[in-house]
Amino acid sequence: MTKTYYTFIASCLCSLIFAQQNTFKLEGAKIDYLSSTTNLPLQVSFDDHKHFSETQFIDWMKKELVETNDVSFIPTKSTIDALGFKHQRFVQYYKGYKIENSTIIVHEKNNEVKSFNGDWFRNIKLSNSVSFQNNKRCKQP
Repeated sequence: MTKTYYTFIASCLCSLIFAQQNTFKLEGAKIDYLSSTTNLPLQVSFDDHKHFSETQFIDWMKKELVETNDVSFIPTKSTIDALGFKHQRFVQYYKGYKIENSTIIVHEKNNEVKSFNGDWFRNIKLSNSVSFQNNKRCKQP
């Protein structure tokens, strides 16, 4: 009985620890889903008190979620559905380099962002330096 009790307590504590790692606090927004790829918000809906234009949303995204100005989101495709929602796709760039598999779709109506979804990345650290080891020299013919 005691062993079962300790196992139960340990699993509850582990669940709380891991749940805290996935918590994002977004004022005026609800995180609908987390991405299984990046563990970041995959779909976010804004309440009626949060009003963004598309440009304001991108600035908010960079400040609140990505937390760097080295990232940019470039629009790629825009469609309008039968309900009047505009769906604008963006690709993420870091210091001018495209981040593969990053696409967010911003959903807006009456020039106001209502929600967004897609995979994006944060804490990007790229290095484009090349190093050589000079342990073995090439023989010249």
